Amino acid sequence: MSVIEAALSAIANGYSVVPIGTVKASRQGEGKEPLGTWKQYQTTPPTEAEVRQWLEQHPERGYAVCGGPGQIE
Repeated sequence: MSVIEAALSAIANGYSVVPIGTVKASRQGEGKEPLGTWKQYQTTPPTEAEVRQWLEQHPERGYAVCGGPGQIE
């Protein structure tokens, strides 16, 4: 499964995702900071179009599930 497929699958299953540091850096335990603001995604998941735009602009990025009230139980 590709990064974009995983991100879209998470959204389809009710989770919210945000882009983070590069996949390589994340695997090394670094670069897990979100790319840009993320607070809004604690309660409202990004649209498929937003996720696709993030990937087009930053194909080297990974994604993280954005936790918040009602997100992860």
